[in-house]
Amino acid sequence: MTAVWPADLPPYVEAGSSETLPRERIESSLANGPEQTRRRIYGKTREFDVMLFCDESKIAAFEAFYRDTLKDGVLAFTGLHPRTRAAGVFKFKGPPPAYAARGTGQAVLISFKLGQVR
Repeated sequence: MTAVWPADLPPYVEAGSSETLPRERIESSLANGPEQTRRRIYGKTREFDVMLFCDESKIAAFEAFYRDTLKDGVLAFTGLHPRTRAAGVFKFKGPPPAYAARGTGQAVLISFKLGQVR
């Protein structure tokens, strides 16, 4: 069963994101002749750079979701597409989430990369 984005965390769709279309071309160098370009058949994944603003009380909930529920970001979860707000299944991609404090007692910016599984 796929985990669900926790209701006690702010939705990551409200803080901002950027979306990258899947890379559908594979370019290969050949020993003789021009570079060959072909279309990718598998592994087409949309990726999102996502930001989430949390206060200190929500960071523990985020870390529990990431570390315990998703096994350090390995498992997928059901959430909202950052641009369309449609339900989808996502996985954490790339390096672990990064934190940026905005000052003492202020919201903490958590940034991470998601990939849409389906």
